[in-house]
Amino acid sequence: MNKSLELNINIKILIYILIGYSFITPFYLAQHDSLSLVNKVFIASSVLFSLAIYILNLSSKFISKSLILLVVYYLSLLISNYKNYSLELQNFIPIIMAISFALILNYSLHSRKEFLNLLLAFNILTYIYITINLSLIYIYPGGIPSITEDIGRQFYLFGNVNTTTRYLIPGLMFSFLYDVLKYNKIRKRNWILLLLSWITLIKVWAVTGMIGLLIFTIFLIKKSGKKLDFILYISTLTGSILLTIFLIFFKLESNILANILGLFDKDMTFSYRDILWLNAVDMVNQYKLWGYGSFTEAEMEFYIGNSYSSHNYYLDVLLRGGFVALIILLFSLLYISKAIIKSRGTKVVSVITATCGAYFIMWVAEPFISTEIFMLPIMLIMVSRVQTLERFYLETETQLD
Repeated sequence: MNKSLELNINIKILIYILIGYSFITPFYLAQHDSLSLVNKVFIASSVLFSLAIYILNLSSKFISKSLILLVVYYLSLLISNYKNYSLELQNFIPIIMAISFALILNYSLHSRKEFLNLLLAFNILTYIYITINLSLIYIYPGGIPSITEDIGRQFYLFGNVNTTTRYLIPGLMFSFLYDVLKYNKIRKRNWILLLLSWITLIKVWAVTGMIGLLIFTIFLIKKSGKKLDFILYISTLTGSILLTIFLIFFKLESNILANILGLFDKDMTFSYRDILWLNAVDMVNQYKLWGYGSFTEAEMEFYIGNSYSSHNYYLDVLLRGGFVALIILLFSLLYISKAIIKSRGTKVVSVITATCGAYFIMWVAEPFISTEIFMLPIMLIMVSRVQTLERFYLETETQLD
């Protein structure tokens, strides 16, 4: 390989590592005072970079419909803030970050080589994150002292132990996609990455995270096929909605559910999540159409009982944007699913549906507001552009042959 070309590739990978860190910043590093300025510089640079690559040569960049859907969803949240007289500058920050990350993902898909650079960078970053986090778990069994306030609620690199999977799933997706698109197989090093993820969750006993990772693992190792992938995508989405309704309104009538929860040393309150859900439902009933707009941590604690969220993503969407935002979100997720039906049903599709399926199931009992800025772009862009990914996959097959 030409030295100048190799240097160029290495610089691109470094840039993507910095971009990945900017948008997927672990909780501990985001809270660290000494890194505050650095983090702000990185995210500002990443946002400007995402805008520059489109503005400089807009005509040659493919504008995915999923980008438009993402903008419409966030626009509905802004309208909700406006209607509730709470529209402030800080409300635009997560929206700008989410759209910027979506633009970068979409841009990288203009060529196989470019996308592989991004995937390798995110694979490296994921390995670093998981290795450091697992090491910290063994070094500090009770949690990192500087950020762990309550005994029994350990905080590590990703924050509370329950938040870990929200960082693992996208990292694993990028890592497995890299192997499939580069080598037409999944190498041992990324199976080891999956194993380390399992060890991490079992060690801290993050039940919802383990369920999400189980879905990801099963979908990943199953036989590929576009009809099966489509069914799994739709069934996990609809299943998570039905499960949300069941848990909130009918859970007390289920002995089966009580027995299942008992296996994980959990009771029917889901670690008192049921109180949060009922508080959220009472709030939603008062402002069904547009919701309340954004909440501060203090407001969330006062009205819902938890400073982060209601611990159910559907309820969180209803609280912030009402049924308008929820309908836009569900329409978007259903609309992009047609790309799976049009696909060839390769291993690439299995990796994407594994990611979405894990997210859908975890939406039932975990907060995702803080990681929404990279979760939604990943889901909308990756699913809608799955045929592009398959074209890269076929290029890999041709090169290896």
